[in-house]
Amino acid sequence: MDSNDRLLDQVAAASMWAEYSRAHPDAVKLWQDYTIERIGDSRVLTDALLHEVNHGRKRATVTLDRHSMDDGQPVLRVGSH
Repeated sequence: MDSNDRLLDQVAAASMWAEYSRAHPDAVKLWQDYTIERIGDSRVLTDALLHEVNHGRKRATVTLDRHSMDDGQPVLRVGSH
């Protein structure tokens, strides 16, 4: 994975969150923060997984708490976005 694959588009994420918040104010009432994540180990895999989410049968993804802790990441909270 090259360094460009590691970049996350902060501006696009903030814009998407603002749009989602306006459309679903009750959903974000308890958790007003959000995290930016990427699924897959490369752009190719990310694009393939997103295609399955948008057009296929994939509807969710999960992460084991221990994987987050091993990576030094905070454990996700139930109800967070």
